[in-house]
Amino acid sequence: MGGSLKKFEGKIRDGFQEIAKGNFTDEYFESVKFGIYRNYELSTENLSTRGRTLGLSFIYDIDYKDYLSFPEKIRNISKEEVQKAAEKYYGDDYFTLQSRTGFPKKTKLEKPSYKPISERTEESSAYAKRFQALPENQAEPNFIDLKNDFGITDDYIFYTKNMLNDIFTLRFSIAGGITKDPDYALLAEALNSTGTSDFSAADLKRKFADVGATYFFNADYNSFDISITGLDNKFDETVDLIETLIADFNPTNKTIKLLYNQRKTENKLNNNNPATGGSILYSYGLFGEQSSYKSRMPAGKLKKLEPAVLKNKMQALLSNGMSSIHYVGQKEETELIEKISASTLFRKNAIDQYTFLEAEDVAETTFYVVNDKKSIQSYVYYIVNGEPLNYEEDYKKEAFNSYYTNSLSGLLFQEVREFRSLAYSTGGNYIDPIYEPEKRGRLVLFTGSQSDKTTDAVSVVLGLINDMPTYESRLSSIKDGLILTSSSSRPDFRLLSRTAESFIKTGYLQDPNEINFEQYSKLEFDDIVSFYEKNIKNKPVTVTIYGDASKFDLDRLRTLGPVKELELDDIIVE
Repeated sequence: MGGSLKKFEGKIRDGFQEIAKGNFTDEYFESVKFGIYRNYELSTENLSTRGRTLGLSFIYDIDYKDYLSFPEKIRNISKEEVQKAAEKYYGDDYFTLQSRTGFPKKTKLEKPSYKPISERTEESSAYAKRFQALPENQAEPNFIDLKNDFGITDDYIFYTKNMLNDIFTLRFSIAGGITKDPDYALLAEALNSTGTSDFSAADLKRKFADVGATYFFNADYNSFDISITGLDNKFDETVDLIETLIADFNPTNKTIKLLYNQRKTENKLNNNNPATGGSILYSYGLFGEQSSYKSRMPAGKLKKLEPAVLKNKMQALLSNGMSSIHYVGQKEETELIEKISASTLFRKNAIDQYTFLEAEDVAETTFYVVNDKKSIQSYVYYIVNGEPLNYEEDYKKEAFNSYYTNSLSGLLFQEVREFRSLAYSTGGNYIDPIYEPEKRGRLVLFTGSQSDKTTDAVSVVLGLINDMPTYESRLSSIKDGLILTSSSSRPDFRLLSRTAESFIKTGYLQDPNEINFEQYSKLEFDDIVSFYEKNIKNKPVTVTIYGDASKFDLDRLRTLGPVKELELDDIIVE
């Protein structure tokens, strides 16, 4: 941020020239090829990528086998060929397109004079009727077998065999996220950009690249995660490198300066992005002072932070070991266990526990409003605290979501956008607690409206929350959709054990999708209604509105509940 565009243009141009001159080592060149190979193999695991590849092979009249031979071509390409390409395509004949931060005056378009749909209809078009009459194959359900689809050692090391390629993923998780210590978010950023006593950050990343691996640290509300992707034949070297970084993490004043500059950049973007502002306000409405934006270290304190503080926090984080380890790859399970068990760093954590952060309570429907005169749209979130998890009635929750929030046929989309033209976008879900089923779930909804339609949209959504319309004719399509969705709910093999762990730690004895699948054919509309009445109806709502308050009616909102007008400084620590 704030650097000279000319300077950066020169750096980019010089980089191409260095490649053209061959000023890079053979080791670096091999690490680049490793990375391309790894990313290609990972991409082909995705069904949409496979479909797109087949489509492109048809469009360009290329045998799809040519696409599949891409890794082999990369493996065999020479340094000289890359030099020639850089010299040919990245010489002096180029132009630049520069974009500077600014706030030009914008022409605001008048609303079109379209009238909302005056009549609601449950009729189907001729096309829809013809489509519904098409024959279809019976869905073959495929659920997670919590006992046989993966291995578990000592209740914390999860092993999944990779049958597709030689790319492994390894994830270490510690049940100690920002709920435990807000500074863990800073620690994760620091680990992503800091080296050790012996290696700078750049040197360390090169060492990972040399073995075809990448790493990433992340802190969320309930866990601190270390994610690694690499080549199975370099597994031991990769684990040794991550162990070195973790054990010998060496933050410096340069680390602190980098974190401070990242915060300044983030603050600048936050102040000029209404959508982000809406998300920050939602987080405040959800968790109050425990919001990650509100509980984090102020920029002024961050600027003066001693590097040793981060190192101490790292030691505190690691003190109890790892809460879970997930490996997906081709190594034998015994080899994995032997390697992991060889390090005390990766021992089992029997102390820290994953948690579920509940939404804050309000005694009555309450509005939190942040005024941003630059915002053309209003970003509105609605939060309703529900009830603790009911294992036997989980299928009712899924049916409610299907009827109320999901897809273009959901009640929220139909009532707010289609029938009344009050929002550009809608979305939502009822979320059950994980890890701690005795805590309350919650309904979260979203509407994005033109500023002057905000109050009307809010009124309609609150009406849907307090008095849900019932269209029983939709039950058949809801049941069909749930059966198809649940039968194909099994996650990709990379996510299988992590998904299963969340089920197990929430108290499920089998995949909840399998339990629900048995109930969907017997689903009654009263099941949806009973879930709604138990978890949502007549409960107070937290509503967060980020937008241009001069364009919507605050007095009208006050007739629905207290309105708390806030500044950005009230909901975020910059």
